[in-house]
This record gives sequence, structure tokens and C-alpha cells, in this order.
Amino acid sequence: MKLQGAQVVVIGGSSGIGLAAAKLARQEGADITIAGRSQEKLAQAQRELGEVRTVAADITNEAEVGQVFEGISRVDHVVIAAGTIVNGRIVDNDLANLRRIIDERIWGVTYVVRHAAHPSRILNAHEGQNGRRVKSLGIGRRCWRILQARSISTCCCATHIW
Repeated sequence: MKLQGAQVVVIGGSSGIGLAAAKLARQEGADITIAGRSQEKLAQAQRELGEVRTVAADITNEAEVGQVFEGISRVDHVVIAAGTIVNGRIVDNDLANLRRIIDERIWGVTYVVRHAAHPSRILNAHEGQNGRRVKSLGIGRRCWRILQARSISTCCCATHIW
């Protein structure tokens, strides 16, 4: 089991790609925390995954993102699969929807990285080795490769943070 005992946090882990990533990590022995906006979907995902920690949280709310990481002494992997999809041209979309997307993709990712990268969590992971980085993630089959890379992954940005 490649992820035996690893702490994996999946934002948007109650359905879709996030749930699939959580299932793969769970099968490999990881301890999982999944977060999502819907308590119903989280409960269903918990029934599918077994013993996992669930937290109702909206990625655009920094306080709620902070609650996802409360009580976790170290974070080995974070997968961000949360996000709204709006089809169509920018000029045809409602500005509130577009703002939501920006909040999810920019501020939400920032909140997750800030909380996951708290110095105490980095130092606890791998006994003081602190070479974490944010890494870009496509979708689907690449999720597992990202989990194996011991990184923080997201579908929308690629920035080295420390």
C-alpha cells in the first residue's frame, strides 16, 4: 500500500473526480478527509468510502477551509477538485457566476494552500522535510499520479509556494 498512513485531504471530495481520488487514496491505505458544500453528498461519499473524516465547507469561505484542516497535525497530500463549471462565452454569462469561478479558482486555492501549508503541518510531514509544492492537475487519470507525488494539486493553477 503506497499511501499507508498518509494524510490526504480532498476538497470537493464528495462527488466526481474528487470522490474518485479519495477512493483511490483510501484503497492505498491513506487516512482521508473529504470536504464539500453538501452535507448530503458528504454523507453518501462517507458510506461509499468507509471510515473517512468529512467536513462541510465552501472553498470560497476561508473560515470554512480552515475548519477542514483543524485537528490535522500533518498533511501529506491535498487534492482540490472543487469548482463550478459554467459553459458559454464570458460576455453571455452572469457576472455573479463568473465571480464565483474566480473566487473558487484563485481565492479558494489560496485559502487551501495557506491552511495546508501551515508550518506545523509541513514540519510534521516527513520529519522536518519541507519540500512541498503546488502542482497543476488536469483531470481524470492524472489524479492518481498527483497523489503519488506528495504534492498539493489543483485543477487550476501551478505556482511554487515554498
